[in-house]
Amino acid sequence: MKPTLIVWWRYGKEHDPGGGDFRVNPPGTVAAHIDQKVAAARRTPEADWRWWQVDDELLIERANPTSWAYGPDTRIYYLLRRGLAVIENIKFPSPDEHWTWYLHVADIFWDAARECWIKQDLFADILVDRDGQQTLVIDLDDLANALDIGLLTPEQTSTVLRTTNAAVRTIENEGFPFEEIVRAQAACRELGWDRPEKA
Repeated sequence: MKPTLIVWWRYGKEHDPGGGDFRVNPPGTVAAHIDQKVAAARRTPEADWRWWQVDDELLIERANPTSWAYGPDTRIYYLLRRGLAVIENIKFPSPDEHWTWYLHVADIFWDAARECWIKQDLFADILVDRDGQQTLVIDLDDLANALDIGLLTPEQTSTVLRTTNAAVRTIENEGFPFEEIVRAQAACRELGWDRPEKA
């Protein structure tokens, strides 16, 4: 394992990462959005470093417990071959607390110029329940909007749909969590992430 850096690209929301409508932003806006995220992440103290590369197909992140629906036991696993960013122990309020896994369909790639991994969100998401038995595909309306306004080409949209379908079918036929997640969990234990995180 080795330390690395991973940033999330809120594709189509570079102008307003916290919300707002999707739009096709100019390249300068996109670059500034990503550069700001990289700069902020690089200010993380070494003792608090949260991003590691396990191997050529697997990255892991210890999520910031103060962000969104995260807690001290929330972990993010980047499954490069599957095109998924998997959040374990998501904290949804009632009545959705039984969904404890959140799978983002994403393009996850190495940006050589910025020397970091980029996770480009591709709109479709999959929820998996605590027991790994039930799935729910969400945000397909966002995927449709992205296609409508030209954020995604028809070919890219087909890839997103096929990736989503493959993940759901694998969960149904082979079970969950995937073998990469089991390896990621072992890597987190090796790094000592199973110990409580300081607030």
